[in-house]
Amino acid sequence: YYFNVAAVRKNVLTKKTRTTDFSAVSLPATLLSAPGTPATLMVAGGESRVRATVVAQAPGTTPTSYTVTAVNDKSKACTVTGATGWCDITDLANGTAYTFTATATNNVGGTSGASDPSASVTPAVVPLIISNDPAEVTIGDATMLKTSGGSGTGTVSYTVTAGTCLINKIFLKATDMSGYKGCYVIAHKAASTGYLEATSAARYFKVYQEASGGNQSTLTVSNTTLSGPVGETIVLTTSGGSGTGTVSYTVTGTGCSVTKTSNLNATAPATCIVTAKKAIQPSVFRAATSAPKTFTFSDRVAQDTLTVSNTTLSGTVGEAIVLTTSGGSGDGIVTYTVTGTVTGCSVTETSNLNATAPATCIVTAKKAAEPGVFSAATSDPKTFTFSDRVAQDTLTVSNTTLSGTVGEAIVLTTSGGSGDGIVTYTVTGTVTGCSVTETSNLNATAPATCIVTAKKAAWAGFLEATSMVQVFTFTPRVVP
Repeated sequence: YYFNVAAVRKNVLTKKTRTTDFSAVSLPATLLSAPGTPATLMVAGGESRVRATVVAQAPGTTPTSYTVTAVNDKSKACTVTGATGWCDITDLANGTAYTFTATATNNVGGTSGASDPSASVTPAVVPLIISNDPAEVTIGDATMLKTSGGSGTGTVSYTVTAGTCLINKIFLKATDMSGYKGCYVIAHKAASTGYLEATSAARYFKVYQEASGGNQSTLTVSNTTLSGPVGETIVLTTSGGSGTGTVSYTVTGTGCSVTKTSNLNATAPATCIVTAKKAIQPSVFRAATSAPKTFTFSDRVAQDTLTVSNTTLSGTVGEAIVLTTSGGSGDGIVTYTVTGTVTGCSVTETSNLNATAPATCIVTAKKAAEPGVFSAATSDPKTFTFSDRVAQDTLTVSNTTLSGTVGEAIVLTTSGGSGDGIVTYTVTGTVTGCSVTETSNLNATAPATCIVTAKKAAWAGFLEATSMVQVFTFTPRVVP
């Protein structure tokens, strides 16, 4: 907007007015309004706190401040003063995920709407620790400092807070034994995406005077196997050295670490350079350091393609399909997993596929890794179907001679039925003296009427079958 001004004079007696000429046009003027909605905040978590950063000034009128508020707990908030900047939201619950929004405010136009929620961030306690064990340094020597814990990818640096020691990058050196007879060191881990900076507690390093005795015999990293697969540990060993000083190891190389004092590990294919150090034996031996030794870690070799090799892919409920595989490499154990949401399918006794009802069972085989040689292998899934058994053809006791003499057996026979199930015979009714011996021999110990039923057992896809009854009579022998 542009403005100009004119003066108006009024005669109190005549009540007439007179207006002067208008002034020159003013400079342009803009009406002030609330700032625009801020951009999404950038957030980083720490212990019980989150730092929220305004990454760009809100559009529109320049803000004088921003209010940052937790979406899931409005009582957690902080204020950024100025057009950009950051603030810390404190007293947050570790382990709880939070998102945050921001509103912008100026002195004349009011407050903007809320920004979109930030990325989720979870405050947590992941303490940064100086992990050297033992924590000691010898005058004239250097100890490589190590840490564990902390979060993110920030650079780690070190500071001596007390004692006559110096830091050279990641190495601690002692200059003399005056004062504390040791050094206090703290570690700092810089902030990185999603994480705030962290500082460790002070760690005390004992300083040893260089021994007045002689040198140790040559200390050597004595491993003869210098390579291994990623994920497998190489146990470090030494030979030589003298005295009772503790042996420790230092390793360089991306992804390389020494755990449990002497276990060399790598998280990815890597070349790891290891140096051993044997501490002084006060007044007897000076400290000894080995020459570096190089170890390599490589990925395991992939196995040949593993396949569930069954050619018969269907079966009957209640009958097991024995699973088989082909391919794969090495001596790893093969296991099978039934996948999918179908119920009733299971693998028992290592490789027997079963179903308790009609079902489609999807099976995957896995062959375990062979340490140091092959990685684990998994087959493509294979589908098996189980269906209900069907009824057998009609089973009949087929004897045509239905009478005999007491003491002489009638050999029972059947016709019909299906499959290879075993046939058994049962004498029914209340008549005594009738029996079936040797599987199919019908006998009577006295004159009798014997009622016989045959049963053929279930087989593969067939249900059990039972015949209709057949009546046999036994008469006394004729005495000449």
